[in-house]
Amino acid sequence: LYTNLSLQLEDSVDRANLEDVLKPHFAQVEVDRFEAREDNFAFAFLKKDTNAISMFVPAIVGVFALVTIVVSLVIFGQIIRNERQEIGTLMALGVPRNKLILSYLSSGLMIGVLAGFVGFLLSIGISGAFVTDYSKAFGLAIVLPYWLEPSVLAAGLVKSLISSVVIAMISVSIPTMKLSLIHISEPTRPE
Repeated sequence: LYTNLSLQLEDSVDRANLEDVLKPHFAQVEVDRFEAREDNFAFAFLKKDTNAISMFVPAIVGVFALVTIVVSLVIFGQIIRNERQEIGTLMALGVPRNKLILSYLSSGLMIGVLAGFVGFLLSIGISGAFVTDYSKAFGLAIVLPYWLEPSVLAAGLVKSLISSVVIAMISVSIPTMKLSLIHISEPTRPE
Protein backbone atom coordinates (compact mmCIF):
# COMPACT_ATOMS: atom_id res chain seq x y z
CA LEU A 1 0.00 0.00 0.00
CA TYR A 2 1.36 3.39 -1.01
CA THR A 3 -0.06 6.80 -0.11
CA ASN A 4 0.91 10.43 0.10
CA LEU A 5 0.29 12.23 3.34
CA SER A 6 0.31 16.02 3.51
CA LEU A 7 0.86 17.82 6.79
CA GLN A 8 0.51 21.46 7.62
CA LEU A 9 3.26 22.50 10.00
CA GLU A 10 3.33 25.42 12.37
CA ASP A 11 5.77 28.23 11.61
CA SER A 12 7.86 27.36 14.66
CA VAL A 13 8.87 23.94 13.22
CA ASP A 14 12.48 23.74 12.04
CA ARG A 15 12.06 23.01 8.34
CA ALA A 16 15.76 22.43 7.77
CA ASN A 17 15.58 19.21 9.82
CA LEU A 18 12.11 18.21 8.66
CA GLU A 19 12.83 14.48 8.58
CA ASP A 20 14.23 14.50 12.15
CA VAL A 21 11.14 16.35 13.38
CA LEU A 22 8.64 14.02 11.69
CA LYS A 23 10.26 10.55 12.06
CA PRO A 24 9.32 10.04 15.75
CA HIS A 25 5.65 10.67 14.91
CA PHE A 26 5.67 7.98 12.20
CA ALA A 27 7.65 5.26 13.99
CA GLN A 28 4.84 2.70 13.50
CA VAL A 29 4.76 3.15 9.71
CA GLU A 30 7.34 2.54 7.01
CA VAL A 31 8.07 5.92 5.48
CA ASP A 32 9.84 6.12 2.13
CA ARG A 33 10.72 9.80 2.35
CA PHE A 34 9.80 13.15 3.83
CA GLU A 35 9.78 16.14 1.55
CA ALA A 36 8.60 19.71 1.76
CA ARG A 37 5.63 20.62 -0.38
CA GLU A 38 7.79 22.92 -2.49
CA ASP A 39 10.10 19.98 -3.31
CA ASN A 40 7.25 17.71 -4.38
CA PHE A 41 7.18 17.35 -8.17
CA ALA A 42 3.40 17.20 -8.50
CA PHE A 43 2.91 20.30 -6.36
CA ALA A 44 5.65 22.25 -8.19
CA PHE A 45 4.19 21.27 -11.58
CA LEU A 46 0.67 22.15 -10.50
CA LYS A 47 1.82 25.54 -9.19
CA LYS A 48 3.70 26.39 -12.40
CA ASP A 49 0.83 25.19 -14.56
CA THR A 50 -1.79 27.20 -12.67
CA ASN A 51 0.45 30.27 -12.86
CA ALA A 52 0.60 29.77 -16.62
CA ILE A 53 -3.18 29.49 -16.76
CA SER A 54 -3.55 32.69 -14.74
CA MET A 55 -1.64 34.55 -17.45
CA PHE A 56 -4.30 34.04 -20.14
CA VAL A 57 -7.40 34.15 -17.91
CA PRO A 58 -7.48 38.00 -17.88
CA ALA A 59 -7.52 37.97 -21.68
CA ILE A 60 -10.51 35.61 -21.67
CA VAL A 61 -12.28 37.78 -19.09
CA GLY A 62 -11.55 40.87 -21.21
CA VAL A 63 -13.02 39.27 -24.33
CA PHE A 64 -16.16 38.21 -22.41
CA ALA A 65 -16.49 41.72 -20.96
CA LEU A 66 -16.15 43.32 -24.41
CA VAL A 67 -18.72 40.98 -25.95
CA THR A 68 -21.07 41.62 -23.00
CA ILE A 69 -20.73 45.39 -23.43
CA VAL A 70 -21.44 45.24 -27.16
CA VAL A 71 -24.45 42.93 -26.78
CA SER A 72 -25.82 44.99 -23.89
CA LEU A 73 -25.34 48.24 -25.85
CA VAL A 74 -27.36 46.82 -28.73
CA ILE A 75 -30.11 45.52 -26.41
CA PHE A 76 -30.46 48.73 -24.39
CA GLY A 77 -30.30 50.83 -27.55
CA GLN A 78 -33.13 48.78 -29.01
CA ILE A 79 -35.18 49.08 -25.80
CA ILE A 80 -34.87 52.87 -25.87
CA ARG A 81 -35.72 52.99 -29.60
CA ASN A 82 -38.80 50.85 -28.98
CA GLU A 83 -39.95 53.11 -26.14
CA ARG A 84 -39.47 56.40 -28.04
CA GLN A 85 -43.16 57.28 -28.08
CA GLU A 86 -43.58 56.54 -24.37
CA ILE A 87 -40.50 58.62 -23.61
CA GLY A 88 -41.84 61.49 -25.72
CA THR A 89 -45.24 61.32 -24.03
CA LEU A 90 -43.63 61.39 -20.59
CA MET A 91 -41.45 64.34 -21.60
CA ALA A 92 -44.52 66.18 -23.00
CA LEU A 93 -46.32 65.56 -19.70
CA GLY A 94 -43.47 67.29 -17.88
CA VAL A 95 -41.42 64.38 -16.54
CA PRO A 96 -37.87 65.72 -16.20
CA ARG A 97 -35.33 64.27 -18.59
CA ASN A 98 -32.97 63.38 -15.74
CA LYS A 99 -35.69 61.22 -14.11
CA LEU A 100 -36.07 59.26 -17.34
CA ILE A 101 -32.30 58.84 -17.57
CA LEU A 102 -32.11 57.73 -13.94
CA SER A 103 -34.85 55.14 -14.49
CA TYR A 104 -32.84 53.50 -17.28
CA LEU A 105 -29.58 53.75 -15.32
CA SER A 106 -31.20 52.16 -12.25
CA SER A 107 -32.45 49.25 -14.36
CA GLY A 108 -28.88 48.79 -15.63
CA LEU A 109 -27.61 48.87 -12.06
CA MET A 110 -30.09 46.17 -10.99
CA ILE A 111 -29.14 44.00 -13.96
CA GLY A 112 -25.44 44.49 -13.14
CA VAL A 113 -25.89 43.47 -9.49
CA LEU A 114 -27.93 40.41 -10.46
CA ALA A 115 -25.38 39.43 -13.11
CA GLY A 116 -22.58 39.86 -10.56
CA PHE A 117 -24.20 37.43 -8.12
CA VAL A 118 -24.99 34.89 -10.85
CA GLY A 119 -21.47 35.15 -12.29
CA PHE A 120 -19.95 34.76 -8.83
CA LEU A 121 -21.94 31.59 -8.12
CA LEU A 122 -21.08 30.17 -11.54
CA SER A 123 -17.38 30.92 -11.01
CA ILE A 124 -17.39 29.00 -7.71
CA GLY A 125 -18.87 25.94 -9.42
CA ILE A 126 -16.57 26.13 -12.45
CA SER A 127 -13.39 26.74 -10.44
CA GLY A 128 -14.37 23.98 -8.01
CA ALA A 129 -14.83 21.47 -10.82
CA PHE A 130 -11.63 22.57 -12.54
CA VAL A 131 -9.43 22.45 -9.43
CA THR A 132 -10.92 19.17 -8.21
CA ASP A 133 -10.42 17.39 -11.54
CA TYR A 134 -6.99 18.92 -12.00
CA SER A 135 -5.81 17.90 -8.53
CA LYS A 136 -7.20 14.36 -8.98
CA ALA A 137 -5.09 14.02 -12.10
CA PHE A 138 -1.98 14.64 -10.00
CA GLY A 139 -3.13 12.69 -6.97
CA LEU A 140 -3.33 15.75 -4.73
CA ALA A 141 -5.91 15.85 -1.99
CA ILE A 142 -7.84 19.05 -1.37
CA VAL A 143 -8.64 19.37 2.31
CA LEU A 144 -10.17 22.85 2.24
CA PRO A 145 -10.49 24.27 -1.25
CA TYR A 146 -8.98 27.73 -1.40
CA TRP A 147 -12.04 29.15 -3.18
CA LEU A 148 -14.18 28.36 -0.12
CA GLU A 149 -12.06 30.43 2.27
CA PRO A 150 -14.07 33.48 3.43
CA SER A 151 -11.44 36.02 2.37
CA VAL A 152 -11.26 34.54 -1.15
CA LEU A 153 -15.05 34.40 -1.40
CA ALA A 154 -15.40 38.01 -0.25
CA ALA A 155 -12.76 39.25 -2.69
CA GLY A 156 -14.33 37.28 -5.54
CA LEU A 157 -17.80 38.61 -4.76
CA VAL A 158 -16.56 42.21 -4.65
CA LYS A 159 -14.66 41.83 -7.94
CA SER A 160 -17.66 40.18 -9.58
CA LEU A 161 -20.11 42.86 -8.43
CA ILE A 162 -17.84 45.76 -9.37
CA SER A 163 -17.03 44.42 -12.83
CA SER A 164 -20.60 43.48 -13.68
CA VAL A 165 -21.99 46.81 -12.46
CA VAL A 166 -19.34 48.73 -14.44
CA ILE A 167 -20.12 46.71 -17.57
CA ALA A 168 -23.87 47.20 -17.12
CA MET A 169 -23.53 50.93 -16.46
CA ILE A 170 -21.34 51.42 -19.55
CA SER A 171 -23.83 49.45 -21.61
CA VAL A 172 -26.80 51.44 -20.35
CA SER A 173 -25.25 54.90 -20.15
CA ILE A 174 -24.37 55.29 -23.84
CA PRO A 175 -27.91 54.69 -25.21
CA THR A 176 -29.36 56.60 -22.23
CA MET A 177 -27.18 59.64 -22.88
CA LYS A 178 -28.64 59.80 -26.38
CA LEU A 179 -31.94 60.31 -24.59
CA SER A 180 -30.66 63.60 -23.19
CA LEU A 181 -29.99 64.88 -26.72
CA ILE A 182 -33.48 64.15 -28.04
CA HIS A 183 -35.78 67.13 -28.60
CA ILE A 184 -39.15 66.84 -26.86
CA SER A 185 -41.10 66.51 -30.15
CA GLU A 186 -38.75 64.00 -31.77
CA PRO A 187 -39.71 60.83 -29.84
CA THR A 188 -43.43 61.29 -30.44
CA ARG A 189 -43.04 61.31 -34.23
CA PRO A 190 -43.60 57.90 -35.81
CA GLU A 191 -40.54 56.37 -37.43
